[in-house]
Amino acid sequence: MEIKAKIPFRGKLRVMYSNESGLLRAMDFATNATDAEIIDRISAPNTGNKPGSQKAGDELEALRDEAKALGIKSPHLMKQKTLIAKIKAAKGE
Repeated sequence: MEIKAKIPFRGKLRVMYSNESGLLRAMDFATNATDAEIIDRISAPNTGNKPGSQKAGDELEALRDEAKALGIKSPHLMKQKTLIAKIKAAKGE
């Protein structure tokens, strides 16, 4: 991880950095954030990869497959709540 730039942006401090795989990322901080706080937060593991998030993604994918089988158009654009409602309506429940 390497910090590339610190830029004042809309009343905050935007930090541009490259992650372990070399991709450029941005994260916003309070304007009075110390370098130690910035490094700690950037180097913390990503919370988006929770074990439960994969299960939710699999469930959504299963709903999309079911919607396609029922002939519902554009299920890939729908949220889970909308898909459930459309599937129930298509089944006549």
